[in-house]
Amino acid sequence: MKSYILFIFGAFEDHEDLEFFCMEHFSQISDGGIKYVIESLGNCIIMFDSGKEKETLINDLKTTLAIEQIKFYFIFEKNSVFGAELPEAVRDFIFKPQEPGVDMFKITIRKIDKNMDLDEILEKIHDVGFDSLTEDEKKFLDGFGK
Repeated sequence: MKSYILFIFGAFEDHEDLEFFCMEHFSQISDGGIKYVIESLGNCIIMFDSGKEKETLINDLKTTLAIEQIKFYFIFEKNSVFGAELPEAVRDFIFKPQEPGVDMFKITIRKIDKNMDLDEILEKIHDVGFDSLTEDEKKFLDGFGK
């Protein structure tokens, strides 16, 4: 039995559609339970165990993942990961043992307007104070020097 991590880049309508896919369709691939991370843009990470031979697993994946909502995917063995840049909560969910019953993790992604003007934001802070900034403006400042 081997453990796998499958990254799916998709265009699902909402979390419920993606969750339904994971639970109803993907459960046929796994020899045991599955765990998954869903992010707000329709992508997900699925962790599962399988004792199937490599060719059988690949063919089963091709059949299961051949739907219009899935744009592309990649899979690898969990114990062959040698590096990943992930938020701590996601990293812990994927790589650390979990309590029974914890099988899903959702992520919300917000796009930040990269066209904000630093001088305008600094002037706003000077005129009305830091608390007057929007969440996007604060995030822009947080990421400005990175």
